[in-house]
Amino acid sequence: MINGLSTDPEFLKKLGKIVEMNLADENFGVKELARKTGISRTQLHRRLKAANNQSISQFIREIRLNKAKEMLQQELGTVSEIAYKVGFGSPSYFIKCFHDYFGYPPGVILKYNPEKEIAVTETETPTPKAKKGSLPRLMVAIMGFVIIALSLTVLFGNFGSKKEDVSTMLAATTKSIAVLPLKNLSENSEIQYLADGIMEDILNRLSHVQSIDVKSRISSEQYRNPQISVPEIAKEMHVTHVLEGSILNQGDKVRIYVQLIDAKNDIHVWSDEYNKDLTDIFNFTSEVSKQIAEELELILSAGEMANIEKKQTKDKEAYNLYLMGRYFWHRKTTKDVITCMNFYKMAIEKDPNYGLAYAGIADAYNTLTWNGYYPFEESVPKCKEYAMKAISLDPNLAEAHAALGDCASDFLWDWKLAEKELKLAIKLNPNFALAHKYYGDYLNILGKNAEARKHLNKAIELNPLAYSMYHSSVTLYYNEGDFDGMHNDLKKAMEFKKNSRSEHFTRLKANLFQGKDQEAFDELKRWIPFVEDSVNYDDTLDRIYAQTGIIGVVRWNLDYFFKTYKPDDNYQLASLCAYLGDKESAIDYLEKDFKNTEKRYKLAKIKNDFDFKVLHGHPRFTALLEKMNLADN
Repeated sequence: MINGLSTDPEFLKKLGKIVEMNLADENFGVKELARKTGISRTQLHRRLKAANNQSISQFIREIRLNKAKEMLQQELGTVSEIAYKVGFGSPSYFIKCFHDYFGYPPGVILKYNPEKEIAVTETETPTPKAKKGSLPRLMVAIMGFVIIALSLTVLFGNFGSKKEDVSTMLAATTKSIAVLPLKNLSENSEIQYLADGIMEDILNRLSHVQSIDVKSRISSEQYRNPQISVPEIAKEMHVTHVLEGSILNQGDKVRIYVQLIDAKNDIHVWSDEYNKDLTDIFNFTSEVSKQIAEELELILSAGEMANIEKKQTKDKEAYNLYLMGRYFWHRKTTKDVITCMNFYKMAIEKDPNYGLAYAGIADAYNTLTWNGYYPFEESVPKCKEYAMKAISLDPNLAEAHAALGDCASDFLWDWKLAEKELKLAIKLNPNFALAHKYYGDYLNILGKNAEARKHLNKAIELNPLAYSMYHSSVTLYYNEGDFDGMHNDLKKAMEFKKNSRSEHFTRLKANLFQGKDQEAFDELKRWIPFVEDSVNYDDTLDRIYAQTGIIGVVRWNLDYFFKTYKPDDNYQLASLCAYLGDKESAIDYLEKDFKNTEKRYKLAKIKNDFDFKVLHGHPRFTALLEKMNLADN
């Protein structure tokens, strides 16, 4: 038993011996060490934290890695063999952890042992002459480092292989989690905002940890009342672990039960029950997030731990008002976004230093500008003002940097600021799906298609159930002229938004460019009913198509239908003119949007838009790009 130990060195020495005795057991972790010591995990965690400021999982991992280094120096096996000997179930994951901890890969020790080289130098042992037929030492060293470099390239880069191959290779070692909505067991429906806020807060804290993939709230939302088992949910969401729980309101208190499940094996990892005052709920999310990191044996940097423990506000009422705002934000209608903004503003009245609330207001202004609710001149300066205020209060707030970057890209056309802010948002929170989406959109605008694809794929991976993610992906495929590749994501987008005029029109144009006249005609007939106030034109279209073919139908669409039902949609009118080869008219329509500040935000994407490739090199189009700061970007 370890309870009686009185000094930290003795305590750590005993713990180290227990870990070493179970070194090869990859399942030996926090729970097993606590059982061996005879004290609870909580007590063990506190004592270890006090002794050397480490979590239990960090302590175990460092012992494994240090023993591995010793074995490598003694040449007791290959890298893979030693990985298994020290309890790593995956050699590739062992190499990554070793590299992160020591700063170099384990293969370096086998190829070049610094300790051995120092020993040779100190004793001045003469270097034996190379035997006939052997390679010179310098050549051997060079070859060794080349092998190491190639190994690292294969492990950490794609080395010319497909992205899917690399993802498959790393999938076995990557931990991922979905945080399901808490079940509200109360008769009080008003407590729902609290249940949703708790879930999102835990999710956001974990999302700052690089060693785990965290699925977005939107992706988890469909499992609010699941009809399938946790393993089935995990399979659909492609995660290794699931956090689920319930909340029960009892007067001024809430009882919260949470459990962490190893979804692959369908086994319970950890659970706990918390009784909290309604006014003291915001300490709970930090406690649970730290416990999850502990149970999953995640190695946290100081910055990641600080993000998990961070309190955005010390005012409990401000925190509750912010949660109410988030509740309405996720309902997404214009009315709900306005309501959410009002809650954020009330939160700021309670705590003028609440950076997250300022970032929320900036996001709301972005959305309301896109929806046409606020005039451009009013909303865009406010969006920038609130985002910069949030950053001044907390420079590490990914949400604020993402909001400012999106505003700079869509509305200000300040491309350098957009890149700086969006890259920083991703660095601060690598699991922030919306930041990857915004950055992917920005790269699409500039025509950096390969890099844009990487970030949009990541956004979809983190948030596979959001229409906006697939819409951005469809736009990129279209701009690349990859109409076949576009099909799957377009289908997904239309599953989430069946009546999307945008997706129908994109498919219509893709069919036109592919020369699929009949398919384009059929798509046009499907698209027209989604336009407000339009009537049934099937007979008219059938007659025009029979007489003049698809070009006659496109001309009718341009000369009659758009001007009757969508006369201010200059961007789409320009795209139809460009298709018909009428370059001057296409540029006329684009210039109309540039002069109208309420419409000009749509122009941001013209440089890489497939519709306008035909305009590249035209002096008027080049002049327009220069006015948008896009000519040299």
